Amino acid sequence: MSASATPTEGTQTTSSTHRDAVKAHGVDPDDVRKKREEFVVTVRKNKREETVNKRRNIVARSSAPAAFSSIKEMANACRSPNYEMCLLGATEIRKVLSVESNAPIDELIATGILPTITKFLTMMDHPKLQLEAAWILTNVASGTSANIEEVIKSGALPVLISSLSMGGPDLRVQTIWALGNIAGDNNEHRNAVVYMGIMQPLLRILTVDINLPILIKNSTWTLSNIFRHKNPAPEFDMVKGAIALLPSLLVYPDPDVQVDALWCTVYCSDCGEEFLDSVIKAGVFPHVANFARTGKINLQIPAFRIFGNAVSGNHAQTNAAIEAGAIKLFMGLLESEKKFQQKEACWALSNICAGTSGQLAELFKHGAIAALCDKFTTADFEIKKECCWAICNAITSSSPEQVAILLRCNILANMAQLLDANDIKLVAAILDSLKAILQTGEGEKPNPLIVKLEDADVPEKLEHILGSHPSEFVAEKARSLMDNFFLPASEEQAVDPTPTTTTQIPFRFAPPSPAQFSFP
Repeated sequence: MSASATPTEGTQTTSSTHRDAVKAHGVDPDDVRKKREEFVVTVRKNKREETVNKRRNIVARSSAPAAFSSIKEMANACRSPNYEMCLLGATEIRKVLSVESNAPIDELIATGILPTITKFLTMMDHPKLQLEAAWILTNVASGTSANIEEVIKSGALPVLISSLSMGGPDLRVQTIWALGNIAGDNNEHRNAVVYMGIMQPLLRILTVDINLPILIKNSTWTLSNIFRHKNPAPEFDMVKGAIALLPSLLVYPDPDVQVDALWCTVYCSDCGEEFLDSVIKAGVFPHVANFARTGKINLQIPAFRIFGNAVSGNHAQTNAAIEAGAIKLFMGLLESEKKFQQKEACWALSNICAGTSGQLAELFKHGAIAALCDKFTTADFEIKKECCWAICNAITSSSPEQVAILLRCNILANMAQLLDANDIKLVAAILDSLKAILQTGEGEKPNPLIVKLEDADVPEKLEHILGSHPSEFVAEKARSLMDNFFLPASEEQAVDPTPTTTTQIPFRFAPPSPAQFSFP
């Protein structure tokens, strides 16, 4: 089910049918967030398209002649003092709104009938009329934000929420659907639903009514919509009770419930550090890891998103993901045939690369660094860039010994090639990484890593940057490298070739252990 969904004819019956400090040494935090948001938008679009088709199972309309010729006539029927006429009018309104597209929602609102429809929802002695009213409100709430505002202004929110506790199963399915449409629209409407008191009856449904699959399905989707919008996130104290229910929903024996529970976990884990801590404490990671291994993309996408959120959190949250097997899982994703999954793997591994020394050691231990380096060599340009971000983070976090391992993976030629990329932030990150590489060899004279960079044509690339790069920020980094590590050709020719005698060499103490490390 999408963030806003419309019930259609034939679907009515139920029981009878480092975030606070982004972990990227060489990466701009805003750039990381922007890339992540672009991925999120793509995922949500895919989710919307998939679930709308699943929920809107259009049933052929009856060939019987309509009882009314216009929406206005239907609305007038609902104002009749006669119950049967009201029921007929509401039924016809529900039918004309239960279409795949272009439902006449605005036309209905223009009749001013919504307050009357909301009143029908309170008529406990007339359950058929209640159900038709709930369905109408659900369809209206599947429209625009302005349409939802009209539903709220009609006084529907408190009535819908009370129906969750007082109505029968069919009515509760429809009302929770309507509330899900409202909550999924935007932060303001989500807050209106939460502050009106949805959480208590919703959590009761999710813990008590487990034998009503369709009610659990709609309720899980509605819960995901409550966490969907994070700017700002819902008030933690008002929704925290739902997080403990996620493990049971993830193993509920209905694949649709599992998918919506996964997306609920995605949104919740992306709402902030406190939310992510609660998700981890609830014990969802073993279930998430199992979903990531299924090979089913509708389960894999949210599962990897959850681990991606965790490894962009603080060190403890990243460790929790690593302990759940996230590194191996992302290594598998790196080999996916789908480019967006390869990007997601690079993004997540890049965040781990920028973590603690222990986390970086885990990447080396499991072969993730070698896998990134291999992909860096063999992938197309787009994925090569993503691998480069990860490798740059690894370099700036590595010990001299780890840098030596990276260099044995032949990364320098590819890094030098990307110095020509039309991406200022990436080029700056590469220059920072090259500086870090050179600094690890400063304990030896001459610095053995200068030769390696010269073999990769880095000095020529630096001279090109100095001569033509549009960014002074990048040019300054290139200038610093040239001045401190590479001698321009003109100065090299001016050097006195006469060798210096041994007696002229000043005595120097042996440098610490990094200087004694031999680079290949």
